[in-house]
Amino acid sequence: MSQPTCVQSRHTVLVVDDEAPLAAVLRDILEGEGLDVLVAGDGATALRIAAETVPCLALVDIMMPVMDGLTLCRRLREDPRTETMPIVLVSALARPEDVTQGLAAGADDYIRKPFDTGTVRFRTRAHLRHHEAKLEVQRLRERLSMISRAAQDAIIVLDGEGAVAHWNEAAETMFGYAQAEALGRPLHEMIVPQRFRAAHHAGLTHFAATGRGELIGRTVELDALRKSGEELPVELSLSATPVDGRWWAVGIVRDITARKRAEERFRILFFQSRDALMTAEPPDWRFTSGNPAAIALFGADDEADFCSRALWEYSPPTQPDGRPSLDCARERIGEALQAGQASFAWTHRRLDGTDFAAHVLLTRIEFGGHPCIQATVRDVTAEQRLQLELGQARKLQAVGQLASGIAHEINTPVQFISDSVHFLRETCDAVDRLLPLYRDAAARLDPGDPLSVAIRAVDAEVDLGYLLDNAAPSFGRCIEGLARVASIVRAMREFAHPEQRQKSRADLNEALENTLVIARSEYKYVAEVETDFGDIPLVACHVGDLNQVFLNLLVNAAHAIADVVGESGDKGTIGVRTHLDGDQVVVEISDTGPGIPEAHRERIFEPFFTTKPVGKGSGQGLAIARAVIVERHGGTLNFETTGGRGTTFTIRLPIGRDADPDIREVVL
Repeated sequence: MSQPTCVQSRHTVLVVDDEAPLAAVLRDILEGEGLDVLVAGDGATALRIAAETVPCLALVDIMMPVMDGLTLCRRLREDPRTETMPIVLVSALARPEDVTQGLAAGADDYIRKPFDTGTVRFRTRAHLRHHEAKLEVQRLRERLSMISRAAQDAIIVLDGEGAVAHWNEAAETMFGYAQAEALGRPLHEMIVPQRFRAAHHAGLTHFAATGRGELIGRTVELDALRKSGEELPVELSLSATPVDGRWWAVGIVRDITARKRAEERFRILFFQSRDALMTAEPPDWRFTSGNPAAIALFGADDEADFCSRALWEYSPPTQPDGRPSLDCARERIGEALQAGQASFAWTHRRLDGTDFAAHVLLTRIEFGGHPCIQATVRDVTAEQRLQLELGQARKLQAVGQLASGIAHEINTPVQFISDSVHFLRETCDAVDRLLPLYRDAAARLDPGDPLSVAIRAVDAEVDLGYLLDNAAPSFGRCIEGLARVASIVRAMREFAHPEQRQKSRADLNEALENTLVIARSEYKYVAEVETDFGDIPLVACHVGDLNQVFLNLLVNAAHAIADVVGESGDKGTIGVRTHLDGDQVVVEISDTGPGIPEAHRERIFEPFFTTKPVGKGSGQGLAIARAVIVERHGGTLNFETTGGRGTTFTIRLPIGRDADPDIREVVL
């Protein structure tokens, strides 16, 4: 516990002398030096003043009644408040034994009477400076002791022999040795694991001789030993300082067990994460680390190859909104640095040049005293495709239900009309057989007979001959039109066939015919259709999905031809062919459009990629088609294209085994 000390802007000196004139002289000298002076005429008064106001210096006469100066000196030294206060004896006693007795009583100096002013002034100033220096050292020690006690890290000081000279409370807690156990013992006997003791001893010997060492001035991670024998990881910062001609070492030791556990958890997360994790540092924001998932995602050879590029170098020149990726990346980094995090959708580019949709999370972290960025990148291509397929499936389901309902509603009145037309045709045929007989009977009447006249007038008015010549063909056209309506209704019902979870055997030729009926409005003004349906077996498939694929390809073919023929009135050709190739059924859909530009050929199956104007294409059709053919059916979807001549898409589908329990037959 610290004691009261003399800490004033003006120093206070206590003068103790039973001779008032002499005390007054001393007071005048000291006040002339700018000091505050307290005067006591005897020892008891001096003790009371010293207890109330701790002086910085005491000038004490030896020869005083009741309590002499030597006794007062001893009493002042016994009081903790004044035990370090300088005491100068002022006396006429000049024998050597008197001086010896004074110093033995605790005095710091001796001034003989009579004294001169210069001596008093010089001695007073010297003792006050020395006292202030001692107080400053005391205050410094108290501060250091407080820091040492409050420190969470162990603070250990080794003397020139390698023995512990200081061992704070944190060291006690960390290593299990009480201060009394540790002080004076060689450090290596307590906290250095056995396997490192030889190297520690050699390093300590070199340090003691030179003040240098491999660990001096560095912060390193080491293994240390507790009193219990348990090892722990520590971080050691070591420095050297000379003390009395010998080199002492000061070590600050931090227990990093928790940090090591956190680092291990992060290492496991970093290396085993399925998401790409990476860090980037200013000023150029090049990657400084990347986990295996990041290296695989972007197609780098290794971490060094991955880290040789900046963040935006793994992106196309522009983002989907048309803005440069470099500008967007800097903007997002700025958001993360300011707000702590930034989450956003992004288009990345692999080193092989392919683009993919991603979700990116940028997080601000501190490393090495400056802000850095940790990026988490997740490829969401599959998620987007799934969302597209779900959306398309829901739309198709709604369209299918609507089409099925409309087909059902149309089918009933069409059936009524068809039955009625057939009845009228049969009636007309019967009348056609009967009319010649009536006309023959009317011809036998007297021409002047009123009935004969009336029959001829009505015959001429209704133009019975014209009716007889054209009624039958009109009924034929009605029946043909009704058959066409019935085929469209049937195609709508078959195209909207509810999808099954398991595959069903279906006739792809019939599915294509139905799809051509549905798509006729798209191609009838721009293309003729040529079909060549081969003799193919039923195929195990999700026929509803295939209907959508066929429809997408036919519509794309019609649009491609429309780009060529425009408003000229000319027509191109859409070819639809099927044939059997081993255990696969092949479907080819071709067009005489302009062909696919070479720059677009590698991207036409990417989600959201389209060359059509805004509002005419979503970029989903071919992506979904490939997912249906390749992923759901285990087939292939490829194309051949020639500029100015057209494109052919080729679908190959496995027939499927009859013994497969997930396959059933469906009747369209």
